[in-house]
Amino acid sequence: MFNKLLPIFFSPIVLVCLAVLVGAVRRERRWAIAGAMFLLLGSLPVVADRVFAWSQAEVLDRDPARLERGMPVAQAIVVLSGAMGYVRPSGVPIAEWGDAIDRVLAGIALAREGRAPRLIFSGGGWIGQEGLPSEGAVARQFALEFGLAADRVEVSPQALNTEQEAKVIRKMFRSVRPKIILVTSAFHSPRAAVIFATEGFEVISHPVDFRVPVKRSALMNWLPSTAALEKSDLVIREALGRAYYRLRAMWQADSQKVAEEDPP
Repeated sequence: MFNKLLPIFFSPIVLVCLAVLVGAVRRERRWAIAGAMFLLLGSLPVVADRVFAWSQAEVLDRDPARLERGMPVAQAIVVLSGAMGYVRPSGVPIAEWGDAIDRVLAGIALAREGRAPRLIFSGGGWIGQEGLPSEGAVARQFALEFGLAADRVEVSPQALNTEQEAKVIRKMFRSVRPKIILVTSAFHSPRAAVIFATEGFEVISHPVDFRVPVKRSALMNWLPSTAALEKSDLVIREALGRAYYRLRAMWQADSQKVAEEDPP
C-alpha cells in the first residue's frame, strides 16, 4: 500500500496544490510561484521527453543489439497488463486499447516466432469494473484471431498491480526458477524485472511502447501540454516505484543471507 500512496504525494498536480496551500496559509507568494514554475516545467514537452527518455534509457543501455540478435528461447512469454480499459460511448462498455497495446502485439509476435511454447497474458484488473472480461481475456481472443493455437495462450488470474501479477503468474509454473520473456512498456520494464526476479523468475526483459518522439517542432517543444504533464507524472511515479522495489529486493536478499549464515 505504501508504494502506491507515496507517488501520489509527488505528483506534479499534488505538489502544486500543496505549494499553493502552504503559500495561502503562510501568506507567502513565493510558494505559489514555485508551484506554478514546477507545473510549467512538467508541462513542457521538451522537459517531459527528456525525463521520459531517461526512464527508458536503462533498458536500452543493457544490450543495444538485443533486438537484432533475436530473443533466446524461454519457458513462457509473459505480457503484463496496462494496455486496455473500458469506455461507455453508448451505454454498453467496450474495450479500448491505448498506447501500450504494443505489449500485446509484441507478445503475439514473439509467440509466432517460436520464442516460447506458452504465451501468458496477465489478467489485469480494474477497481469498479468487476464483471467485465479481463484485459488478459480480451488479449487472448486477439491472439487467437492472429492464428495462435488455443492451447498455447493462457490468461493469469486478475491482479491489481505488478507485484500481484508476479505472484499469481508464479503459481502457473512448477519449475524452481522458470525462465520467461517479460513484455511490458519500456518505462515499466526495469521495475517489473526486479519484481518478477524477486518472485523467483529468470527474467529476459523485452521492452516495448517507447513514447519519446523522434522529432518535434521547436515551437511545440516549448508549448505546455497536458500530455507532457502526464508523462512527467508517470516518470515520477515510476522512479519512486523502482526505488521502493529495489530497496525491498536488497533487504530481502540481505535477510536471506543472514538466515543462511545463522541458521536457527
